[in-house]
Amino acid sequence: MRAFSGLELSVLEPDIRSDLETAMGRVNGILDRYTIDGPEDHDNVSEDDLDEILHTIHLAAEKAIDAEVARIARELDEAGGKLPINAIQEAREHRERIIPVLMNALENAIAEAKNEGEVLKRGDLHFFSLFLLTEFEVREAVPLMLEALSLPVDQADKLFGDAATMMLPRILARFWDGDFERIDAFLRDPKLAQDLGMFAAETYVFLVRDGHLTREDAVERLRRHLRWAIDQQDGELAGGLVLAMHSLAPREAMDEIREAYRLELVDSFFIRIEEIEEAAAGGQEFVQRQLQRWPPSGMPDTIEELKEWAAFKEPPKPPPQEPIPKPHIRPKAPAYSHATVPAAPRSNTTIRESRDSRVGRNEPCPCGSGKKYKKCCMRK
Repeated sequence: MRAFSGLELSVLEPDIRSDLETAMGRVNGILDRYTIDGPEDHDNVSEDDLDEILHTIHLAAEKAIDAEVARIARELDEAGGKLPINAIQEAREHRERIIPVLMNALENAIAEAKNEGEVLKRGDLHFFSLFLLTEFEVREAVPLMLEALSLPVDQADKLFGDAATMMLPRILARFWDGDFERIDAFLRDPKLAQDLGMFAAETYVFLVRDGHLTREDAVERLRRHLRWAIDQQDGELAGGLVLAMHSLAPREAMDEIREAYRLELVDSFFIRIEEIEEAAAGGQEFVQRQLQRWPPSGMPDTIEELKEWAAFKEPPKPPPQEPIPKPHIRPKAPAYSHATVPAAPRSNTTIRESRDSRVGRNEPCPCGSGKKYKKCCMRK
């Protein structure tokens, strides 16, 4: 089996085990026609019989391998609140076979969202598909991934949670290939933007950091988009553009930035004009410091990325409690004064956040500011 794919088989399903046993029985039946006492006797097996043996083993192995790939996909889909590290590692080892499964999971999620009008939660495979297809750099999957991220906001949130906005600029930057139209579609096309433009603007910062664009070229392109957002009175996009330009010391775009603040298109709670002016005066040294803080484009390591997510962190275990002695004679209760009453022990209960319980970016911020989450604490 390993000779065909390198896949170590787990406990097989009964039907697959039966197929393997049947195939091996057929092979043994062919070999029973020959007297084989040592390795050299295999040379006596006819070419036709060898072909039949290899064909039989190959078909059986393919079924077993397909069953293993299905098991990996099932473990990804049923991950729940735990990061399926073993399944992700196995997917990496057999990426050519798992890629069609991952793409199919995204296609099904998109079709379900479009046909049903809402996303039915059926597992996590589509979520891990977004990360693994990016990690595997499957270019033919890029249109599919961007289509999934372009779903209506509530549906994208249900499918991917924070990954929808986090992954968009990283995918656009990693698979850029000189295509500005793909980025600009998220910035200006109302059918695609759906408030993702403010995050797509970050793509230009990634392109500068990765050496694909100069700082000046990126600022000029972002400045033109900001001019358009001002003309359209699009505060969401204007805020995202200003935030992206902050890392690039945007001295050339300060006229448009000040106008956006004057028209109250950019919320000062989001980022203050003084911060932008300080950045604009910071020069190249400021830009280099900022670029070092940005994550890598694409997805170099799904496990390393996701293991820090609150959704996949195990709550800390409470410290062991010492047993309370049970004396035979109840001691007299001490007379505590108000000042000496022992404090109640702190609770060790930890609330674990899951993707399903995360605040949607268009919902009110839980901090109580009255603003939408995306315009308040999400960026923090």
